[in-house]
Amino acid sequence: MIGDPALIAIPPVEQYQFDYVFYTPPTFANNFVNVMSPNGMSLTIDGAAETVDCTGDIAGTIDLVDYCCEAYEVQQGGHSIEGSEPFGIYATGFDQFASYGYTGGTGLQGISSACVNGGPYRVTSCTTPVTATLNGSASCDSNATPLLFWSTPDAPVEIEDVTDPSTTVSVD
Repeated sequence: MIGDPALIAIPPVEQYQFDYVFYTPPTFANNFVNVMSPNGMSLTIDGAAETVDCTGDIAGTIDLVDYCCEAYEVQQGGHSIEGSEPFGIYATGFDQFASYGYTGGTGLQGISSACVNGGPYRVTSCTTPVTATLNGSASCDSNATPLLFWSTPDAPVEIEDVTDPSTTVSVD
């Protein structure tokens, strides 16, 4: 049997870096660096230039940025990888009855505020999907949650604050 299961924690895009140094062990025949990056980004792997192009095969879109997931085979040993934009990597490998996988690095910047002002919200009853938009953003200074506007062809609708299930808003 080739390979074995592996579990890897993937950092959020807010913690992606511009460059990484990683190592692939000498005991695995098949080694890869897996890159999660914005489409069209310039990339250098061990000095070799690459352009990430996943047009037509976008892995996902975050904040209007299309992201790609590409696997590049690498040899055993140490490697460096640099990009023109922040990106994420994880190293993987497999051999007969064995595998490995690890995150190639992550940033440690704070990405969320200590202030929580309501939400996230979920719809607890609705026969058709709800469209919800916030009018403004929560303010830690005013301790206020912005207004939530929604529209649905059916009524009633209940919206619940998932951090405090006792708080429910019903709309008829």
